[in-house]
Amino acid sequence: MKEVDSVFKKDGKFCITINLGISTSFVLLVVLTSLALGSVVFLSVRQIIRYDLQQRIHDIVAVGSLSINGDEHNKILHSGQEESREYIEIQDFLKKIRAGATEIRYVYTMRMNSQGEYLFIVESAKDSPIGEVYDTPTDTLKAAFAKPDKIYVEQEFSKDKWGTWISGYAPFYDSNHNFAGILGVDVSARTVVEYERKCFSYILIFSLLISIIMVIIGIIISKRITDPLEELENDMENIQRLEFSNDVQIKTVFREIQSMNNTVNNMKAGLRSFAKYVPSDLVNQLILLHKEAKLGADKKEITVFFSDIADFTTISEKIEPDELVNSMSKYLSGMSKIIQENDGTIDKYIGDAIMSFWGAPRDMDNHAYNACQTALRCVEFLKSFNAELDKLGYSFNTRIGINTGEVVVGNIGSDNRLNYTAIGDNVNLASRLESLNKYFGTDIIISEFTYREIREVMLARKLDMVAVKGKTRGVYVYELVCDISSANEWQKEFVRQFNAAIELYFNQEWKEAAELFEKVLDIKPGDTPSAIMIERCHNYIKNPPGEGWSGLTKIK
Repeated sequence: MKEVDSVFKKDGKFCITINLGISTSFVLLVVLTSLALGSVVFLSVRQIIRYDLQQRIHDIVAVGSLSINGDEHNKILHSGQEESREYIEIQDFLKKIRAGATEIRYVYTMRMNSQGEYLFIVESAKDSPIGEVYDTPTDTLKAAFAKPDKIYVEQEFSKDKWGTWISGYAPFYDSNHNFAGILGVDVSARTVVEYERKCFSYILIFSLLISIIMVIIGIIISKRITDPLEELENDMENIQRLEFSNDVQIKTVFREIQSMNNTVNNMKAGLRSFAKYVPSDLVNQLILLHKEAKLGADKKEITVFFSDIADFTTISEKIEPDELVNSMSKYLSGMSKIIQENDGTIDKYIGDAIMSFWGAPRDMDNHAYNACQTALRCVEFLKSFNAELDKLGYSFNTRIGINTGEVVVGNIGSDNRLNYTAIGDNVNLASRLESLNKYFGTDIIISEFTYREIREVMLARKLDMVAVKGKTRGVYVYELVCDISSANEWQKEFVRQFNAAIELYFNQEWKEAAELFEKVLDIKPGDTPSAIMIERCHNYIKNPPGEGWSGLTKIK
């Protein structure tokens, strides 16, 4: 085995051996993990300590504020009343609060004067004058005066000229339930900080001991990994020089390294056979050959398809994860199979949604028709699939949006990660049309651009002219009903009546349009688009839109 430096320079770059790399990585991982875990433990302990302290302060001020007579407190107005009955009674009560817990340093009452200053009124300390101004109020104290309807406890320690504290504030009221002042309790942070530092020292020492033990174990394991890998490295360098006559058997307990050893030996067997057919220098080139896909995209007219399951979040909350994964796997497999059978390119899965397109990378003249046929087949598939799901107590309602137009399509991404995809406004429009199904209560909506391509072979009804979210220009949208060749008389009559009604609507013949939409409802009771249009017609009869009306509906 050749000797190499742990750190060396190759092709102008500094490199390290895998032994040093694994050992160093393991040491860093153990040290950082230990420090991280130690920090988490320390922060958790500190949070528990402070939370417990905050709860005790909360309880102290909560109970204490109930025992302060707001009417008596309101009588204490200025310095010189320190010997008054009201002052002494309240001060005696504050002393009892202070005596109840050794960590409490100050107990006091406060009020705000007309100038917005915070004044100490009664304090447990004997030498505290009435009306002393507190000129460094915390945000919590300000909040306690701004909204005196609950108890406030500082979340962090605060500093002032008297020291470092954590404080709590509770409002108290007079007999008329008017805000009379704030009861404040200050607890010195020194004891808590000292305890936290002690905990931190113990945790740090323990973490370091664990780190040392784990580093020693890691170095031993590293050697068990790197020694056979160095043997494998030497063997690979021999292959690079086309010296692959002998197989190397590496002894190791690690299955992955043994698998690599077997793979290299199998590769050498193949290369030995391959070398009999071509010159050895060409074999060397083939071993070193490296080919990458390149960034690049073109503008191209395609048809984009978006599908999504309605109310999928609600459905997923009602069923077990394993059952959901199983159902989604069957659903996506069925949908994907139909897309691929109709020559579609599946771009991506976005949760329960599918984005696909036709016309790229393979050119096709009938991409709009293929996309529409796919949508109709997907709806039929869903009917049979829902028959299975109904037994489980739920079903999937898929909404589909289709648009045809020019997009940017190709290899898009970064130098080291590419995705063959389509981007542009026409892609976004297809996605918006899918969402539009929720408004109209439909399954498949296509744009006017797709309709132009399939109107001779597909049955569709014009729904509206809409400006989807983020757009001001209107687009006519259609509901795809079926292939004309398979349409029955009921479907033909339904579409004919609705399309006639929608033309009356766009011609502003509201009364006649409403009457015809009513007939459509007789043909298909509960038809949401007809109900929407009837409501619009009645509204426009009462409130005509005036000149310049284009029929545009803005969908948010």
